[in-house]
Amino acid sequence: MHALKENLYSYSRIIYAKKAVMDFVGNGSIIAHEISTSSNQVLNEEEGDLLITTLDEDIKEKITILKMDIEGSEIHALKGSEKHLIEDHPTLIISIYHGYDDFLRIWKYINSLEIHYKYYLRYYGGPIFPTEIVLYAVPV
Repeated sequence: MHALKENLYSYSRIIYAKKAVMDFVGNGSIIAHEISTSSNQVLNEEEGDLLITTLDEDIKEKITILKMDIEGSEIHALKGSEKHLIEDHPTLIISIYHGYDDFLRIWKYINSLEIHYKYYLRYYGGPIFPTEIVLYAVPV
């Protein structure tokens, strides 16, 4: 984390914050995932000193682009961004390969908000594992 903060120092418009984004506010920790290598960290909600927040709670300014590749927590972070999604209609760039049902769950959730998006899928992975699949949702 120190290296990240140090690398961002010269970018005055980037704010470094050691926080996890989910669909609730509280504390927790990041622990190694025992089963899935493409989702190798999960949030331990029971204990820890890592601040957990929602994007709706943490960011008050308008959001125009929202990019997420957060190891399977995308659906939770999107739910914690619902106010921004409905009011701001940001372009979404969301990784959908961490769970076998991510594409359907994430698309259904975004679609349920009745925001008019045009959807695109992009595959950035290699020839062996079907990873790095990204859902783009562009407001129309």
